[in-house]
Amino acid sequence: MIPVGAVIKVIDNTGVRWVRCLKVLDRASRDGGSVGDRIVVSVLSSKPKEKLHIQKGEVKLALIVETKKELGRINGTRISFSQNGAVLLNAQGQILGTRILYPVTHELREKRLVKILSLAPSVV
Repeated sequence: MIPVGAVIKVIDNTGVRWVRCLKVLDRASRDGGSVGDRIVVSVLSSKPKEKLHIQKGEVKLALIVETKKELGRINGTRISFSQNGAVLLNAQGQILGTRILYPVTHELREKRLVKILSLAPSVV
């Protein structure tokens, strides 16, 4: 679960390194967001000389693709990652970056996020 206020690593090539969760959009409960949920984030730090330069303090949309909390699957297996990860989205819900640098979960296919799966180096 990603609660409000959590610091999340951005795993695409937009130039943003870290963001802070401000609000969970797709989640009905108040616990926090999980894989496949959209969140509103504030940029904490970014690389200075990137093509798509996003300033510190900008508010953006993001999609959670990795969580430290274990994610249970239907077949009984559980999967977790070493970090919380997200990719940045534009206002229309399309990914801003052109590459994803870390593996993503198979559960994104259930939410019809095939574009993110095709950009990822591997699907777990």
